[in-house]
Amino acid sequence: MIFEGVCFWRSRPLQGSRRCAPPRKNRLIGKTLSHYKIIEKLGEGGMGVVYKAEDLALGRTVALKFLPPDSVAREEDKARLVHEARAAAALLHPNICPVYEIAEAEGRTFISMANIEGRSLKGRIEEGPLPLDEALSIARQLGDALAAAHAKGIIHRDIKPANILLTTDGRPMLMDFGLAKVSGTTKLTRTGTTMGTVAYMSPEHVQGREADHRSDIWALGAVLYEMVSGRPPFGGDYEAAMLYSILNEEPAPLSGEGKDVPAGFDGILAKALAKDPARRYQHAAELVADLDALARDSEALPAGRARTANRLGGVWKRWRPWQRVTAASAALAVIAGLLWMGVAIWTGHGGTIDSIGVLPLVNLSGDSEKEYLAQGVTEQLSTKLGAAMGTQVRVVSQQTMRQFKDSKEPMPEIGRRIRVKALVEGSLIFAGDRVEIIVNLIDAARDRIIWSDRYEGSISDILNMQSEIVQTIGTKVGARLMDDARAELARREAVDQRAYEAFLRGRYLVNMGTVESLKSGIEKCNEALRIDPRYAAPWAVLVDAYLFQMQVSSLPEQELRDLVRQAGRRAEEVAPGSWVAEYILAYIAYDDWDWEAAGRHFERALRLNPNESGVHLMYGQYLMNVNRKNEALEHILKSYQLDPLSAFVAANVGFQLWGLKKYDEALHQAEEALLLDKNNWVAHWLKGAVFIDTGRYREAVAEIESSRRLLGVPGYAVVGHLGYARAKLGDRSGAEALIKELEENALQGRVDPVLAATIYAGLGRTDDAFASLERGFRERSATLITLLSRNWPGWRDLENDPRFGDLMRRTGLDRYYPSRA
Repeated sequence: MIFEGVCFWRSRPLQGSRRCAPPRKNRLIGKTLSHYKIIEKLGEGGMGVVYKAEDLALGRTVALKFLPPDSVAREEDKARLVHEARAAAALLHPNICPVYEIAEAEGRTFISMANIEGRSLKGRIEEGPLPLDEALSIARQLGDALAAAHAKGIIHRDIKPANILLTTDGRPMLMDFGLAKVSGTTKLTRTGTTMGTVAYMSPEHVQGREADHRSDIWALGAVLYEMVSGRPPFGGDYEAAMLYSILNEEPAPLSGEGKDVPAGFDGILAKALAKDPARRYQHAAELVADLDALARDSEALPAGRARTANRLGGVWKRWRPWQRVTAASAALAVIAGLLWMGVAIWTGHGGTIDSIGVLPLVNLSGDSEKEYLAQGVTEQLSTKLGAAMGTQVRVVSQQTMRQFKDSKEPMPEIGRRIRVKALVEGSLIFAGDRVEIIVNLIDAARDRIIWSDRYEGSISDILNMQSEIVQTIGTKVGARLMDDARAELARREAVDQRAYEAFLRGRYLVNMGTVESLKSGIEKCNEALRIDPRYAAPWAVLVDAYLFQMQVSSLPEQELRDLVRQAGRRAEEVAPGSWVAEYILAYIAYDDWDWEAAGRHFERALRLNPNESGVHLMYGQYLMNVNRKNEALEHILKSYQLDPLSAFVAANVGFQLWGLKKYDEALHQAEEALLLDKNNWVAHWLKGAVFIDTGRYREAVAEIESSRRLLGVPGYAVVGHLGYARAKLGDRSGAEALIKELEENALQGRVDPVLAATIYAGLGRTDDAFASLERGFRERSATLITLLSRNWPGWRDLENDPRFGDLMRRTGLDRYYPSRA
């Protein structure tokens, strides 16, 4: 927090400011009050003393504001501190400093609030006037913050540069609600004192008349004038002269001083600083809308100011969600009026929107520990959107969209790379059990907002907020939501906050994909289910985690398959008929070799959610195994459309091309995957498979060894291919060494025995190969199905043996390969 007159001993004194005496020893530093350990004093002003502290309960750094030592006994000062806490705590906004709690310990009342790194706007202005684009950006964000406060009936009444903090990334934060007026409460003004700072007091305030929210607008106009000019709009050598100027004089125009500002800027300032409140902007949103128009409309700039026009255009494209929403929310009142009068407005997009990507929502809580919540909400929103849109709108997978986290790329470039017409972006603020979500729907090509809104409520209501967002986006893009999705979105959902947070943290950890993160993610999902056993979402994440563990961990595969079945049954119980349940049932039927049932469940899952990349990928694998390879390629390509920046999916497209014997295209796809991720192990594995089929065994060994190194120890997934290529190359000792390694681990249930069978086939040891295949049959090996469906090395060496046909019949694949079984 920054207060007027705050002095930081370690900071250099600002020009024209008083120097501070060295601080005396402070008895609070090092002390623990309640659950806060005081670390250091940050500053002191007339309204309070601020300390940096550690919140021992939550493990975070906070700022604590105490009353000044000379006012501890005054009840009116204590009441003002309580009032400030309540006013600020009622607001959730990215440009308002969050207040966590008000507490009392050892007879001292204090506020706990976010500890935000930065400096005051007052200090920034003292270094010189701000560039116009920077000043406009700050004013627009502050205007949006005031609009949010005014909507809650809160008037700040002390807007001035000293009460505005600029964070390290330049975002303004409105501070110090100690003088705020809240609807229905009495004023907190000490007898004999002047409320607010004279230079920023409105005329009605100066005259002692009732000051409403328009007084805040006047003060913001004064701050904007000072940011651009470097001086307050009303001067005077002493207080009385300044008061006279506020009541009787007009500020000097800035466009006539040779400053690089458009004439329209003076008109905005004149309206914000009108003496009569009735002639002023009536709402902060109106001021923000005019500032937005000034920034956007280059024709409003005078001749010779092209560089300024370009700068203003560029700042719009660089704004992040909290800045974009300022202009959008400000325009809502204007747009509503136009619609009421029957005036047509620009819809924001040319033609039909048939593709959307949801960018990672930005966590503005000031707490990096909340990052998992932001990612989880983003993924849930994207999944709900995909299920609701059906085949009308392609919704890009989060695996691709996560790559744009913290990206500085312009919206048109992001849209071009992932081939979408619209993007959803936004931000979240978590404070206690409350959350605010700000969402923008952007025309990607034009980088313009189509729609924007803010949603606020308890975390337990967050699923319903997401449903409202999805329904609104559907309306804005002209899509007819799928019947099942409409019913699902209309159903009110409540979730225990603790269960929801545990689930989101679990999902975040599972997505990291390491052995340890998977283990921790599973623990968190189970924690969520202990809190709320009827919560369906954690079961689906558990299934993903167990399937992932089959690839990267050394846990027995049968144990993991049993866990998948258990999770699948529970998901079906708590969410019957959902696409998630159908997808899990498809996997279970696939694992049971019940091919007809697997196909039905995959098709139902895709009818319910045609935008789930992972379902298309798995269905494509199923179709390959049942000899519908052209259809398989269609679904794999659809998965790639939904996840265009995923190297894993790109490489899987290559494997389908390999299965169709399109070797050149498969190699090209492997290179595409490596362009997306040079360390993608699947792409090297794919190249090795192509080289095996084309007899280039030495190159195959090199590629598969690269794949195994990238996969990491033990890397069993690719060992079958590696051993087969070594055998065909004539390196029998190298191939047999791999068999020994596999057999030793296979006895512990950790390795698919079909991998050893693959190498035996390459060595010509047919009986040993079929012995391993029989073990694979008993263990219901997924790799056995891939080999029998001619999508794995070694099948050519074994297919003419009667035992091959017998395995085809026993697995039920013979009906799909009648001429081969």
